[in-house]
Amino acid sequence: MKKNKKIMTAIFVCILLSITGILFAATTLTLNVETSGDTATLTWENSDTVDVYNYSIERKRNSENYSEIYNAASKPVRVLNVHPGSGDNITFRTYDGENVTVAKSGSLKKWMEEANSADSQGYGRGLIEVTPVTFDVFNSNPTKYLNKNSNGDYNQDVILFGTWDANDGKDLNTASLNVVEQFIKAKKGAIFGHDTLAAITGDRANHPNLATLAKYVNITLKTTWNSNQDTKVRIVKDSVFTKYPWNIGGAGTILNIPTAHNLGQIANGDILMKFNNDILKGNENFYLTVNNNCAMIQTGHSNCDATPDEQKILANLIFYLADLDSELKYEDKDFKDVDAPNAPTIGNKTLNGVNGTVEYSATDNGTKYDYYVKALEKV
Repeated sequence: MKKNKKIMTAIFVCILLSITGILFAATTLTLNVETSGDTATLTWENSDTVDVYNYSIERKRNSENYSEIYNAASKPVRVLNVHPGSGDNITFRTYDGENVTVAKSGSLKKWMEEANSADSQGYGRGLIEVTPVTFDVFNSNPTKYLNKNSNGDYNQDVILFGTWDANDGKDLNTASLNVVEQFIKAKKGAIFGHDTLAAITGDRANHPNLATLAKYVNITLKTTWNSNQDTKVRIVKDSVFTKYPWNIGGAGTILNIPTAHNLGQIANGDILMKFNNDILKGNENFYLTVNNNCAMIQTGHSNCDATPDEQKILANLIFYLADLDSELKYEDKDFKDVDAPNAPTIGNKTLNGVNGTVEYSATDNGTKYDYYVKALEKV
């Protein structure tokens, strides 16, 4: 018997793109969509080049109501905290029920994930996930803790070194230095805590391998230093950094920290916060400096006795650096044609003995997708 000849229309999935970016009059979004199989890849551009937005995407199929399928503001930020493994062990319970025991120098996880009076989900507000690892363990197998998946995406968004006085003499080795440098070159966030970047000969704060990374923070290292210890820091200027996820104040706001100081570092990048005593002048008086996707903050001199203000500062800094790597892209992997075709229409048919042919056609009802992309100002 001859095979039946099927004449069918190609499946067509209609995509209607709805775009909004109404925050400031000059802000517009341009959205593009590419499809492949059951995946629709959305990419967009924002006419405002200043990174002050989170993005959300809503979708509907056919006549359904819009529902949110993505919101950057609720996307967890993954942080690898490489700490010296110093101090007595501390034990605590995270807001989501994990029991954690870690050396006190690994307190970042406690600060970000343990419930407190300011937020039941910690100073990370349920959006920061910290993986603590000591320098010794990280150096023994750096790619175990900092690696890429099959899509080329890193398993961490930010790496933070410290926080302990003099970093307790711990440094990266040659292998881990190379892994970290590749991470930084991929535009992922890197935060250097107190004394991790220094060039004071003979001091246990002199970490030659870490010091080679000072160039990424645009810091010049001196071989001498003057003490500028202070327990108060001042916000230099208003920025996105001061507003999300905590509003810590505007330019001139003074915040409380444990005792800290600079150690012969000259910040040639953007200084976000200074020591309030102004003992040092110019670019040497900084508590927090940022350059592209890297930062140095003087947290750690007081061996992880961070104040609530300092913990909020760290949470904001983590988000600030993670956002520098945020792609204006989303993959909808549930992009499927779910509508059945119409019943087929029978056309010509012939019969010659036991053999025959038949022609028929059917129209497919392609599923219609609407996407609605929003640019939301960080507050």
